[in-house]
Amino acid sequence: MHDANADLAARFAADTGAKAPGWQAILAGKSIDGVILATPAGPRAALARAALDAGKHVLVEKPLAFSPNDANEVVAHAKRVGWIVRTGEKHREVGTDKLEIEK
Repeated sequence: MHDANADLAARFAADTGAKAPGWQAILAGKSIDGVILATPAGPRAALARAALDAGKHVLVEKPLAFSPNDANEVVAHAKRVGWIVRTGEKHREVGTDKLEIEK
């Protein structure tokens, strides 16, 4: 895992046993197949492209980018390099007791 706040990353790693090698080491890591980008929206498109260039699959928190053009470029880039990029989002307000199943 990586965090822009190195102290926070180190504390999290110490508390959980996770590794906190830093972004460049994550991209270079041969045993790492994919990354999750849960960053502020601004740098997501650039970080996603960097991860794709490093041979990683990417799950990006929604929104993928600030503009549709940037988002489309990330998707096109993923297709060019042959890796998967997907967006995800948290559904904090949806509890399992609130889900409705259509009949």
